[in-house]
Amino acid sequence: MDDHVSFNLAGKTALVTGGRRGIGLAIALALRDHGAEVSVTGVSNGGQTEQGFSFRQMDLGDCESIKTVATDFNGLDILINNAGALVRDDREYDPPMFDRIVDLNLNGPYRVCHAFFPHLKARRGCIINIVSVAAFVASTECPAYGAAKAGTVMLTRTLARRWGRHGIRVNAIAPGWISTDMNATVRQDAEATAQIADSTALGRWGRPHEIAGAAVYLASSASSYATGGCIVIDGGQMA
Repeated sequence: MDDHVSFNLAGKTALVTGGRRGIGLAIALALRDHGAEVSVTGVSNGGQTEQGFSFRQMDLGDCESIKTVATDFNGLDILINNAGALVRDDREYDPPMFDRIVDLNLNGPYRVCHAFFPHLKARRGCIINIVSVAAFVASTECPAYGAAKAGTVMLTRTLARRWGRHGIRVNAIAPGWISTDMNATVRQDAEATAQIADSTALGRWGRPHEIAGAAVYLASSASSYATGGCIVIDGGQMA
């Protein structure tokens, strides 16, 4: 038995949904830095990103769009389900918007998992779902987003149990308040920004690259016995 701890991802193929900016981009860069061949997705046209990643258009609400991307791969070792969205100002309380946000943040990642299952099974790969502390702490402004992320935590556990027999590991990462475009409107409010920083043990917002290290760990052989878990990275907010 090899007891060597390694974070080397050389020879691994990875896909990061929503990987053109924010947390997704930080994870894509970190995976590449550790040797993986990384592709990213988004809803616009394909091609190549400014950082040199192969880019594929994918609509999480469209099974055919996801299947089309899956057929482009001969195999996959690492699937990062990062793409998602929320709307603020209580708009998620509107039933059609609630449905839309839940579909994007819960059904969408499952569609991707399902489409790439054969590739992951063949390579005994891993799935990392990016959730949120909103899965554990009520977000009264964004009920659909929180519900969807909580659902994704349970989906993570369920798939870990079901697909573990195929050698597929499934884990999640729950970021807290991270300085990304998703939180740009909040950060425009100086008082709210300061209150959020004060709510953490470290007294500040997180940065996208501070999520990426956990993704590298969960994608590597260093976490070979880790599945069904969720790593919370929130600066001590939930403490």
